Amino acid sequence: IINYYTIMKIFNKKLSRNYYYYFLLIISFLTIFNVNNTFATDKKINAWVLDNSRSYLDFSSVKNASIIEVHKFKDLSGGITQDGLVKINISLSSVATGIEIRDQRLKDYLFETKKYPNAVFTTQVNLKKVLSEIKENKVYQKKLDGYLTLKGHKVFLKLNIKIKSLSSKTVQIMSLKPIVLNIVDFKMTEGIEKLQEMAQLDSIGFNVPINFKAVFKKNEK
Repeated sequence: IINYYTIMKIFNKKLSRNYYYYFLLIISFLTIFNVNNTFATDKKINAWVLDNSRSYLDFSSVKNASIIEVHKFKDLSGGITQDGLVKINISLSSVATGIEIRDQRLKDYLFETKKYPNAVFTTQVNLKKVLSEIKENKVYQKKLDGYLTLKGHKVFLKLNIKIKSLSSKTVQIMSLKPIVLNIVDFKMTEGIEKLQEMAQLDSIGFNVPINFKAVFKKNEK
């Protein structure tokens, strides 16, 4: 709490009455601004935090028209803010295909992780409504619109998901069916062609199905 009279003593009471009122007006304005700014900041703080150890994001690739392989990203982070903004950061350098040299090629030629270290998925939910409609062990299905930003390209997505309350402090969100990305939308065809050449393959499919599970823990801080 600011003691304005103490402040006046600091100035040895040399300020006139008018200047004193101006001073109080400025302090009041700054105080209101600070409160509003704090409120806005609080809305951006994650009310729920993603638990990477209990979450996953898998993607499939098809080579030579018929060989399907499943890969994953091991490092996910993010959260849900108090106003319902869901944000999931995917560390592209955490890609894991089961073959080390292939992982490195994906990082270098497809994702270009030195320039684009992360992909980011965002969506908006009515957090209060969702939490009120799900109870422990009850599944709530929902269609969502979202965006995936990858290598500087932001692409609109439609998702079918299910939301489940694991406990009063844990919520799980899962894809009900694969989300199919087309690498053309992210201008990644050149990288695919490079990988195809290096691996001496006849083809690598441009459509990439994705499945995910994201577990969020209530932020107690």
